[in-house]
Amino acid sequence: MLASCKCDFKAPLFYPGKAIIASSVDYIKNTSFSITHNIYNEKGTLVAEAWDVMVMFDFNKNEKVSFPDLIKKTIELLEGRKY
Repeated sequence: MLASCKCDFKAPLFYPGKAIIASSVDYIKNTSFSITHNIYNEKGTLVAEAWDVMVMFDFNKNEKVSFPDLIKKTIELLEGRKY
């Protein structure tokens, strides 16, 4: 579940055009994690920085749940670091 999001715009991005988005995980906690996004135009200029905080949530039980170890290990492998 999306708990928080923020985006700081640095420069205009025009249509038609291309947006290149580079995302990475900032942290993984017991029931939440954060992702940072850097958004570039086709020239490679940074046009926006965004941050999301996600909460692991079981909608059937209406409660937060622990971050699954398998997903954490997969992210660590992809990101090349430990959380």
